[in-house]
Amino acid sequence: MKPEWNKKYTTICVYIFITAAAIILFASAIIFHDNIFKIIRSVFSLLSPVIYGVAISYLLSPLDRMINSFLRRLFSKSKKI
Repeated sequence: MKPEWNKKYTTICVYIFITAAAIILFASAIIFHDNIFKIIRSVFSLLSPVIYGVAISYLLSPLDRMINSFLRRLFSKSKKI
């Protein structure tokens, strides 16, 4: 005999599972907050060069566009002569 799946009860079951998982994760975060902060700190320390590089690249992007446009104008005029 094949069980019939009721879509309404399946949806309720999924919502209950997601809520229970969120509660367990939240409780674990509260209990083990020292370890979680150490992990987050170590991940940020590993990614800090990448974050600094992205920030510097973002800040220097307007200067790069200005220099590129200047050089294009400069060299496009010299080719015509």
